[in-house]
Amino acid sequence: GYLYLSWHPNTARLCLGGQPARKPTADLFSYGESMRKFVKGLCLVDLGMAPWERVVQLQLAARPVDKPTRNIVVEVMGRHSNVITCTPDNEIISCAYQVGHKQTRVRPLSVGGTYTLPPQAEGLKPELAEEFPQWCANIRTAAATCRDGSLNMGMVRAYVCVSPSL
Repeated sequence: GYLYLSWHPNTARLCLGGQPARKPTADLFSYGESMRKFVKGLCLVDLGMAPWERVVQLQLAARPVDKPTRNIVVEVMGRHSNVITCTPDNEIISCAYQVGHKQTRVRPLSVGGTYTLPPQAEGLKPELAEEFPQWCANIRTAAATCRDGSLNMGMVRAYVCVSPSL
């Protein structure tokens, strides 16, 4: 199969799929071209994601027994989604969206910079052991902070990793 990475604000994802249709190389996005150059000949040796986190880290090496020489970080965060290619020392060598110092004070992302994880998502981590009345109370409390008081947005605000598109 093929590994698909998308950083589109509405369809950000990391998934496996079939072979893509052949397109002329002129149709490739500039980040896709640079990523292809940096990962050509490498294989996936490790994949990691912290529980209830929005970031997946892929490690690539020349052979499965070698130390990783490239990291690909996929951030699935709605309109802030991004894909970043780094060295093992977290030096950014390419990224889908560059975010400069003028655009953010929190976490600039640009070639030559150091990659850092995004700020921790706000909200509670979902727990299977949570009692139903407590769950309802959490959602109502969060919904009260929304302009329209909707329960849908209450879910999104109350718990981490709940998408507004659900």
